[in-house]
Amino acid sequence: MTSLVQAKNQRISAPRSAERSRSGLLPLDQVSLHRWQVLADRAADPNGFNDPSFLQPVCRHMLAPGDAKAIQSHQSNGALSSLLPFRTARSALKLPIPAAIGLFPYVTLGTPLLAGDNLEEVAGELIDHASRQGLAAIGLPMMALDGPAARAIEAALAKRGLSAQIINAHERAALQVPVDPEDYLRAGLGSKKLKELRRQNNRLEDMGPAEWTVSRTEQDVLAALGRFLTLEANGWKGARGSSLAQDQADRGFVTEAARNLAACRAIEIVELTSNGNAIASGIVIRSGRSALYFKTAYDEAFARYSPGVQLTVFLTRYLSEQGEVDYVDSTAAPGHPMIDHVWRERRRIGDMLIPTRKGLLPVLSIAAIKGRSVLRRHAKTAYLKLFDGGFVTLRKRKRRT
Repeated sequence: MTSLVQAKNQRISAPRSAERSRSGLLPLDQVSLHRWQVLADRAADPNGFNDPSFLQPVCRHMLAPGDAKAIQSHQSNGALSSLLPFRTARSALKLPIPAAIGLFPYVTLGTPLLAGDNLEEVAGELIDHASRQGLAAIGLPMMALDGPAARAIEAALAKRGLSAQIINAHERAALQVPVDPEDYLRAGLGSKKLKELRRQNNRLEDMGPAEWTVSRTEQDVLAALGRFLTLEANGWKGARGSSLAQDQADRGFVTEAARNLAACRAIEIVELTSNGNAIASGIVIRSGRSALYFKTAYDEAFARYSPGVQLTVFLTRYLSEQGEVDYVDSTAAPGHPMIDHVWRERRRIGDMLIPTRKGLLPVLSIAAIKGRSVLRRHAKTAYLKLFDGGFVTLRKRKRRT
């Protein structure tokens, strides 16, 4: 694949095969990196997980070569107006049906990238391209159901006499970044809880200097990532064998993604340190004026000081003061015992199943996906491996060879 840093410093043309068709589906690594990045930056419904800075490392380290594909459409000037990264149903779900499944490891928001003055038309082109390429259905796990992309898809389907099916719908915590963070936090946590957090912070400072740091440059981000990986590996995820540092592909992916994102200042790592040692850390991925609270970790020896809550409270204040982000998706499980009490907005998420045309084949394809959803929902605990319901990501993934 072309270097992402190189792509940001020069214009990269689309491959000739893509130029000939101007639309349709092709291997994801043949999508023009420059045009993909431009689309990600101006998408009506931002999704940092579908930014090439993040998704390319996922595909490079965690999928077999050629496994990731794309449906795309172009504007008359050659710019991308839509992009849906996907895997075939056979690859993603072991189902021999003609369906595109937008399922990738560590991607907990499946909203495709759409841009333009008429999103309904753009969404319709995406659906029609998929149909012309022989795909009977599209499965979008973890779709933002109340966002402009979902509304555009539903409108385009209605115009074609079709409708989407939604399964595994739920709400997860989100933050509409407040102008006055103190009023916001007081309304959610209450004055008594905020006082208790201040008391815990004072007790922490009694043990030595306690400081907050935010890393944004490539050098600082990679150093902070190393500390994050150590924290996570020393905690319950490490004991379970599921921390990022314990798997070579996981570590390779997150390191490359962090480097890519830092090159365009689309990532920051927030840390709480005690005596110079990190005791809590959170990774935030930005896309325009939206962000994803991707990962958190803390030193369980400091649990009495509520490091996870302290981290989220600090992040709320920091984002409000900085003024660069309007909305943050927690990416957390519904009903999360900590973040639900700090961030009170809710984002409606669900798996969207889309027929690309009328007929029996789309109906049967969607039924097969829903059937697999039931099997996997009963086979795996919700969110155990990042996804709920029909799109649970298994720990044992097919590796690149």
